Amino acid sequence: MRLAFLIDDRFLFQIYGEGMFEIVNDKFIHISGTKNIPDVVSVVPSSDDNFYYFCSKGEVFKGNPSKRVVKIEMPEFIGLINQVIPLSDGTLAAGTQNNGLFILDKELNIIKHFTKNEGLSDRTVKALYEDDCHNLWVALNNGIDYLELSLPLTLINDDVGLEGTGYAAQAFKNDVYLGTNNGLFIQEDEYSELAKTYYKLLPGSEGQVYNFSVVGDELLLNHNRGSFQITNNKLIQFHDIGSWEFIETGNPDVIIGGNYQGMSFFNKKNNTWFKSGSIPDFTESSRILEYENDSTLWMTHGSKGAYRLILDENLNLKRKIEHFGIADGFPSNLMITVYSLNGKLIFTSERGIFNFNNGSNSFVPNEFFNKWLGKNHVSAIASGSNNVFYIQDQKFGRLSQENFGTYKIQTNLFRHINEFINDDLPNISIIDDNNVLIGAKEGFILYKPNKKYFIRKDFNVILKSVEIQASSDSIKKYNPTYIENSKFQKQQSFTFNYAAPYFDGYQYVQYSYRLLPLEAQWSNWSNSASKEYTYLPAGDYRFEVKAINIYGKESPVKTLSFIVVNPWYISNYAIAFYIIIIFIVIALILIFQKKKYVEENIQISKKSEKALKIKSEEINQLSLNSKMEIDRLNNEKLRSELNLKNDQLTTITLHHMNTNEFIQDIRKKIDLFIN
Repeated sequence: MRLAFLIDDRFLFQIYGEGMFEIVNDKFIHISGTKNIPDVVSVVPSSDDNFYYFCSKGEVFKGNPSKRVVKIEMPEFIGLINQVIPLSDGTLAAGTQNNGLFILDKELNIIKHFTKNEGLSDRTVKALYEDDCHNLWVALNNGIDYLELSLPLTLINDDVGLEGTGYAAQAFKNDVYLGTNNGLFIQEDEYSELAKTYYKLLPGSEGQVYNFSVVGDELLLNHNRGSFQITNNKLIQFHDIGSWEFIETGNPDVIIGGNYQGMSFFNKKNNTWFKSGSIPDFTESSRILEYENDSTLWMTHGSKGAYRLILDENLNLKRKIEHFGIADGFPSNLMITVYSLNGKLIFTSERGIFNFNNGSNSFVPNEFFNKWLGKNHVSAIASGSNNVFYIQDQKFGRLSQENFGTYKIQTNLFRHINEFINDDLPNISIIDDNNVLIGAKEGFILYKPNKKYFIRKDFNVILKSVEIQASSDSIKKYNPTYIENSKFQKQQSFTFNYAAPYFDGYQYVQYSYRLLPLEAQWSNWSNSASKEYTYLPAGDYRFEVKAINIYGKESPVKTLSFIVVNPWYISNYAIAFYIIIIFIVIALILIFQKKKYVEENIQISKKSEKALKIKSEEINQLSLNSKMEIDRLNNEKLRSELNLKNDQLTTITLHHMNTNEFIQDIRKKIDLFIN
């Protein structure tokens, strides 16, 4: 036995050299015509109660146990096949060895081809799996890709032959026409599924397509090279000035065309249109035309405002063309465009949507749209059955009526496509109630409003790991499950890694977090899937994280509690120990100081006594010396005094002697006198 296959309740397998067998009532039933079938890699039921047998080298056979197996011719470029699985929508997914992934219809026609850099990151598809949301997981040679096949959104681009940026789309009779900056493309198959058919370029249409205009039972092409009739998928040019749009008049043989140089009249003769005149004295480029009523025609210009033309029954101007802009209620003259929604005109502007008030001859805000859409610029808008589709700020949205007076805005789903929307001349084309085409930078985006798509109800965020860095070269990673309420040292960095395993629009999943009690408020939503905290102070913490997906659904909050403690060397016990040691040290220091003080006092006393003794001896010696000096001085003083006294005595004596001599002399004189 090589491989076995379980198809519904039927068990099939292949035996080398014998072919395919089925087990029925515990018996091996050989499937006729399968003996020479090479290695079978997949068995898939077909739409007519047969089986497709896909072989590794690309051959495909069809049959069942009661019918002979026949070979089915497949395109050679499919190459080696690794696996084929049926998808929930009835198509088949075929993974190849060297040519990527093919989506096939029930008749094995190729619907879509994904290969490297065109939907896949590798060209070798090893295995396939369709999940519960009908999206496809693709195991590649290097990695896994995820294809969102269940979404009601599909890119129509060069994979199906459509090249260029999408500018206009039109369903006409049994065909759908798509216009890009490379030309006009039509379906090869008559009005088949828009995303499941190939498109071909209509010869002669090369260049910039702006619009399609349906006039009666004719389809006209508005092109940068002029105007064309499309007849039996052939182009007939009838005007050579860049054309924007055609609009019918009350006369089926007369139409008005907006072009680079104003507005012109075209008459029909012998099934051919030709220019018959122009709106006089008007040369503004006229891209958007809409009727207010049978006689009032509006034209809007992207940078100059709005123009109103009042026409009589002969399509002549009744009065001068009126211009409206910032002086007439608009916030500016820029980005003004007129649209007809369900027979009523609205005017988009740089800020908000407006209605024209005939009474005041000015523009007033449209309360309904401004209430639901706000005043940001709406660059394209179109209405269908109970739906309004719009592009606002380069984002697609859907406004739908749920009940009378109750509306719902849907924008989250379209985040899948916003980056692809044409940002030059955004456009929305409603083909029918279940096919809306949106101009894209590469082709078109097909939106199927009625297609049911699956949104997973379960949406959770998980904590993948916690990284704790104790030093510059030491990082430990923990499983959050095992560290709930664990204790960690202070002076460490914490990094929380989280994820929301929600693959539908996974690139739009965002996260918000907080760390209680440090952060009371949740953080702003962010795509970052990790958060780092450095050097948390000691305390009890709870980290909380939640996620929000592309549809605006929030996940339950995931929490992790943990404790940050001080290092052992600053723990309470350590601090108490430190205090005791400090007291002991202080006491020892005091004792040592006291002992030292005593010893120093003793030494000081001894030194003092010795010094005092020395001083005393010095004093005694000094006293003795002083006494001797005093005695010497006293003796000298006494001697001086004695000498002085002697001198004085000598002086007195001499004086007395002189006195005596004087007295004697006087006496002698007296005696002489007496005598």
